[in-house]
Amino acid sequence: MAQTKKEIQSHLETAGSQPRHRFGQNFMIDQNLVRLIAAAGEIAPGDVVIEVGPGTGTLTEELLASPASKVVAVEIDRDLAKMLRDKFAAEPRFNLIEGDALAGKHELNKNLISAANLLPLPSGERAGVRGEPSQDESRSSAEAVGHLASTDPISSVASRTPSTGTPGEGRSYDVLQSTPSASPTLSPHPASPLRGEGQDEGATNSINEANATLPLPPGEGTKPVKLVANLPYNIASPLVIELLIAGVQTLAFTVQKEVADRLAAKAGDDAYGSISVMVQLLGDVEVMRTLPPQAFWPAPKIDSALVRIRRRDRLGSQANAFSKFLQQLFSARRKTLRKALSQADYDANRIIAALSLDPQARPETLDPQTLWAVFQQTC
Repeated sequence: MAQTKKEIQSHLETAGSQPRHRFGQNFMIDQNLVRLIAAAGEIAPGDVVIEVGPGTGTLTEELLASPASKVVAVEIDRDLAKMLRDKFAAEPRFNLIEGDALAGKHELNKNLISAANLLPLPSGERAGVRGEPSQDESRSSAEAVGHLASTDPISSVASRTPSTGTPGEGRSYDVLQSTPSASPTLSPHPASPLRGEGQDEGATNSINEANATLPLPPGEGTKPVKLVANLPYNIASPLVIELLIAGVQTLAFTVQKEVADRLAAKAGDDAYGSISVMVQLLGDVEVMRTLPPQAFWPAPKIDSALVRIRRRDRLGSQANAFSKFLQQLFSARRKTLRKALSQADYDANRIIAALSLDPQARPETLDPQTLWAVFQQTC
């Protein structure tokens, strides 16, 4: 049974906590919606399920009622992490990672990678957001400051202290941002987890932490991995991409409607950009339902959406190079294809002729398959 608003408030009071704006905490109070999100994950016996932002544990309870072999929850809020640790202490399938789902600017939390048995990228295949998005790409509304949590808050990085690690080469995405801070970047390559606000130096607290960090037993790697969660708006795009590349088969999550629109946008749409292209070449995107503000407490001032992506990777080992190529094209999205390619030092005339494209077309009018074909001509 999903938690009611009063139950959530009681859990927060017991934990000595309250909705925290810096984590973008909006708790889901629509019980049917909690069950709908869990069902959207299509959890089968033996699946490993990742939940980012378990909060007070209402969606977590639904996930543990499923036939999943393991639920790996990542919670940045120290008070809620303690409550969850106590609440699910007797549940052997529950693994709690206290901290950010991201470890620094370029990596997923190493404990998340290990606990869910995600695939690390080869050395040098660093991923993530590089640099600030252009003004044209940053179309986030002021209301998009709070992401919506799964009855429960999700780790927000809007106010976290950036890692001091040296930035590396990586994928670049048109990620929504509301503040001019360093853009978060990811790679499913093990690295030290980033501390959340209020965490002790070096803390990596978790239930069954030994299980989360030690090598997985034989056969564990064959278990399908799925994400069922609510994602912070300003890391949702790169996180989704990195999880898809890392082998997560199904992702069911809620995000701001604006983010969902970008993931599913078609060529020529205002919301269409490099993130649309990357995600649609890594999986099949389905915006399942729009969620009203009344489904959450405190109620946000924007709509959200439930999104499901089934992995279907068309990029393979070229994902990193392709994302850099997209960034080059979409940074000049108001220019013609010929000019954008020429400014990126490609032989524009040869590529356009080889594919019989309109040289006056703009990059944002080309569908993902055509952009992939253009990229192949540059290799």
